[in-house]
Amino acid sequence: MPIVTPAYAAIKVIVNDTPITDYDISQRARLITLTQRKSASIAKRQAEQELIDDQVKLAEAERMGIEVGSSEIDNAFNNIARNVKMSPSQLSKALRSGGVKPETLKARLKAQLAWNQLLRRRFSGKIEVDESDIIAALQKKDEADRQKSVEYDLKRVIVVVPKNSSGGFKSKRKQESNKIRAAFSSCEEVGSVLGQYSEVVVQPIGRRLETELPAEMREEINSLGPGKLTKPSATPVGYEMIAICGKREIASDIAVRAELENELRAKEGESQSRKYLMDVRRRATIIYR
Repeated sequence: MPIVTPAYAAIKVIVNDTPITDYDISQRARLITLTQRKSASIAKRQAEQELIDDQVKLAEAERMGIEVGSSEIDNAFNNIARNVKMSPSQLSKALRSGGVKPETLKARLKAQLAWNQLLRRRFSGKIEVDESDIIAALQKKDEADRQKSVEYDLKRVIVVVPKNSSGGFKSKRKQESNKIRAAFSSCEEVGSVLGQYSEVVVQPIGRRLETELPAEMREEINSLGPGKLTKPSATPVGYEMIAICGKREIASDIAVRAELENELRAKEGESQSRKYLMDVRRRATIIYR
């Protein structure tokens, strides 16, 4: 995502023939200050190193045949807006009010997306965690936490929306989904609620440990509890909600083991990422002006 650089901007660093100007550094520093609440001097030093790393990452991605399309960057930008409860245009306006062009954030996202693709290609399925490390982490947990896991009994409720349906019909089906959610009180009485609506499908998911659920779904399910439906989400077949039919604690360390293993694997992944970046930086041509 190119940033329009003023003609008067001075080149401060050249990375693999790509210039980084004082304007680029100023923009990235403002973004860091805006999002991380760091002082101007610290943000400026961090900005320069981030921009160097970004160019190194993008050059490595290009060498490996990886391209990041504008739609991927826009989706990442839109996800950030959604997470802070803004529309993309509102996020752009908020950035501009802080002296940051939206393209500055999009440039950072492009490098992050390219690097993530590189990491997946290089390390996917190759990051292992020693059993001894898991046991050591388990021993640091309280006894009560080690011996219990939370298990849910779940069903999928789909309010079907045929392909190529009109916008008006989709809106009607979403309204019906919300009505179903409001009226739902238990899986045992699901028939009396769903019987009032056409083309609603119920599919058993079965018993799942909370650690087996995607993070966002797990958070929503934990906040709702049994006898409730999650918010409708759009899928290729219609609006989907998850019914929480039951919740119980079981005597098992499976959940906490899985959580610790994921944490350890993430730490090892970060370590491998840093080593990879250092190796790529050593091969790069970096000239300070």
